[in-house]
Amino acid sequence: MTSPEQISVRRLASEDLDDVIDFEIELARISFPEDPILDRGFHHKRLRRLVDGDGAFVAEAADGHLVGWLWASRRENFSTKKAYCDFHSLYVAQEVRGGAVAFRLMRELFDFCTRNELPSIQGRTAAGNTQMQSIYEAAGFTARHITFECVLDG
Repeated sequence: MTSPEQISVRRLASEDLDDVIDFEIELARISFPEDPILDRGFHHKRLRRLVDGDGAFVAEAADGHLVGWLWASRRENFSTKKAYCDFHSLYVAQEVRGGAVAFRLMRELFDFCTRNELPSIQGRTAAGNTQMQSIYEAAGFTARHITFECVLDG
């Protein structure tokens, strides 16, 4: 198993985009199994603006290949105007799941919030994504809202 010390975390760079697009497509399949967005062009357009910015990070193994990805951004509540962190994505490659990579990326998330003076983090996950729910709970998050959906015929 990979230890946290064997993982380096750095900002997203342009050469990482192909791997991160693969990660986002797998996340789309997990989160939206009925209708995942699989179009690489869509994901490239959405992610290229994050390159070298604060809030988009990759986890890199000692051999140089990417094993994870995290994306968060600064937001402001529209009614209270209070700043918060919007936690968009966390992905850990199948071959290294089990703690170390997720731990390092979550530590980077908390550091991002500290650097940007963001007092809270809001994140979402699919109701069936029990792995992400476990990561949230292990990191000290609590469920605050539940969304229900009713799909109507026609």
